[in-house]
Amino acid sequence: MNLINEPSHYSAEYWIQGLNLIDHIEGGYYRRIYTSSDVIEPPGLPDRYETARHFASAIYYLLTEKRFSAFHILKSDEIWCHLDGSAITIHILDESGAYHSNNLGKDLSRGEVPQMVVPAGTLFAASIQPQGNYSLAACIVAPEFTFADFIMPGRQELIKRFPHQRELIESLTHPG
Repeated sequence: MNLINEPSHYSAEYWIQGLNLIDHIEGGYYRRIYTSSDVIEPPGLPDRYETARHFASAIYYLLTEKRFSAFHILKSDEIWCHLDGSAITIHILDESGAYHSNNLGKDLSRGEVPQMVVPAGTLFAASIQPQGNYSLAACIVAPEFTFADFIMPGRQELIKRFPHQRELIESLTHPG
């Protein structure tokens, strides 16, 4: 039996209710589950941080077909770990607008990996792969995630910057 491709007997609603997940501004559902007790003070932090940060934070993060993670940028590295459901595609636009993607999941034979890092300063989005109805991940951010370090450029801003990626941008941003 190939357990990698076995469908999960859980549902998005099971995880949303069971883990007390709430709406995330970028899309999807989340709940912070960890913030380290240790703090890094400037000048020990890179210049991009204006105030002290905890060493790391972690969340549960759930995506559905209609609740994708819109293009955004974090000042910190983010480690994504696949927990359940469909594989997740991490969509990346580099500074020139070139597109790259990585697949987060359990099926190594399909090029999926169970864990990956999105480097600080990367413009990225995430969506579930078409064959599923949800994906559950854990995301660890170091130094910790704060909304002060979160940038979510608007659709029109990204289209103006990367007109050749209009279709991708429209599919992975929120209107308005």
